[in-house]
Amino acid sequence: MLHKGGEVALKSWLCMCFVLFFLTILASGCAPSDAQEYIELPLDSGSLSIPVEKVEPLHKFLESYTPSERQVEISRIQGTAFRSLTGIVYGDIRFNCGSKLCDHVLVQMKDEAFKSLSLHEGSLWISHSFSPDERLLAILLGRNEGTELVRNRIMILHTETLEPAVVWGDPVVTEQALSSDFVFPILDVKWVHETSLEITVPDTPDNSYETLLEWNRTGKTTKTIRLSVTPK
Repeated sequence: MLHKGGEVALKSWLCMCFVLFFLTILASGCAPSDAQEYIELPLDSGSLSIPVEKVEPLHKFLESYTPSERQVEISRIQGTAFRSLTGIVYGDIRFNCGSKLCDHVLVQMKDEAFKSLSLHEGSLWISHSFSPDERLLAILLGRNEGTELVRNRIMILHTETLEPAVVWGDPVVTEQALSSDFVFPILDVKWVHETSLEITVPDTPDNSYETLLEWNRTGKTTKTIRLSVTPK
């Protein structure tokens, strides 16, 4: 049995060992943390807190960073939250940003459940538009080419699952509008009814940089293309 002085010495020694062990872990950049990490997005007149672990693409992106690096990356995350007319909350989370372009994750928060979907690396969030019955969500992304030209792509998702919808119309134009290569500018997106929408695009003979730049500097004549969506 230890006498009182021995117990005090043992406790001091154990305490010192714990402190040294913890400092060693911190120095290695692998400190455990019980604190849950959150992202804050502006919403209405306040803000929305989203746990990082609920956003799988973002959680996976941060896995390779040390705790100190994670905090830096989380502090750089930007985003915008918005509600549908029926009150479902969505968020565009922008991370891994350069001077203008970011990687994007769409998050849906419904009945305390989270869904997330990676949208596109290195792009701009331009706008979003719900179909009249809110079963479909059209998202317009952009990518700048130089300082005067932005090309776009449209993504149409089923809001129930966040899965891409089957879109059809003029085969060439539809493929280009949906292409991850960002083929031409899309100036406007307007739903005609629950499963059909119109996009406004440049009326040009081709989509070369020179042609679109000239179009951008002159009259900007446009044409309207109808896209239809297969109901789920």
